Amino acid sequence: ITIVDNSEDSVLRNLSVTNNARHGIYVTSAIGEISASVVTSNVNRGIYVLNQEGLVLADNVVDDHLDYGIYFEAIAGDLSIISGNTVSGTDQGIHARAFTGSAEVRDNHVFDNRMDGIEGYGDVLVIGNAVHDNIGRGVFARRGTDVTENVVFGNSVGIELDRNQIAGDLSAALNNRVYDNSTVGILAYEVNDVIGNVVYSNPTGIYAASTHSSSHFSGLIAGNVVYANTGYAIRVSNGANLEL
Repeated sequence: ITIVDNSEDSVLRNLSVTNNARHGIYVTSAIGEISASVVTSNVNRGIYVLNQEGLVLADNVVDDHLDYGIYFEAIAGDLSIISGNTVSGTDQGIHARAFTGSAEVRDNHVFDNRMDGIEGYGDVLVIGNAVHDNIGRGVFARRGTDVTENVVFGNSVGIELDRNQIAGDLSAALNNRVYDNSTVGILAYEVNDVIGNVVYSNPTGIYAASTHSSSHFSGLIAGNVVYANTGYAIRVSNGANLEL
């Protein structure tokens, strides 16, 4: 299914989209809704949507793709909501990018993907998701994405707050439950914040670091409950002016 322009009122609902040689659903102009559909076993991306504002992308089952399960890019306008989707068996589960515009990735179940579970880039809120058993990161937050009230377990890194953040583009991990990840529960670089999380049963609970010797970690680590990790509870590498 391909939609390319002048489609703001379009609604895609209750579809079965399977076994196509490229993408399952490909949309390049703003539409209203993609919901309650089954998108499986397409070669490249499951749901691939660009130039969106005010989109409701909800309650879909997306499985078995070689690239992204859901790839979303926002433009300036109304908030888009990506919610209630089940995404598995892809390289990357959900990628939401909002340099202009904004998006919420809310209440999704993202698991068993070959790389990362959820990646947010820009003005994206990742909230209330269950993210587990992905081979890479559970949640990867970049350029201002906040990660709040998620349950994240069984990944390599539970939550990563990206390195090389610039002024105004800081990310935070807030009030998440993060456990049983194979390397680090929460990995935070540079000036990002880690606040109010419950972190347990990882080799390292929280690891705060800088990317090279000329920079320092200077974020806030506060109000976390960190216990029963097999190595470090909280480890800070090359920190300066941080609050702990």
